[in-house]
Amino acid sequence: MKSVTTDPAQAVVARPFDALLEFLGAGLNTLLDIGCGTGALSDELAQQGYSVTALDPQIGEGVLASRVRGSAHALPLADDTFDCTLLHWSLHHVPQDSM
Repeated sequence: MKSVTTDPAQAVVARPFDALLEFLGAGLNTLLDIGCGTGALSDELAQQGYSVTALDPQIGEGVLASRVRGSAHALPLADDTFDCTLLHWSLHHVPQDSM
């Protein structure tokens, strides 16, 4: 489902989201959104039918996505649980020397 918007600011966000939906169409259903922040992307993906777990050190309450408080440095989740891991607008928080 493509995003439709006439707002240029929303279009900047919509284009990568459309590309993400196209990528996820390849049978990736269980998603881990690391550094989810407000959880907006997690909730949007959950609304599209994906099973999403949103992970953030300062997680808020969510309606659609499962929320977990934690850090990417020590994931509080079992291995082999997710088809895909997302770091949307969060990779810049990782120090370059630890990549």
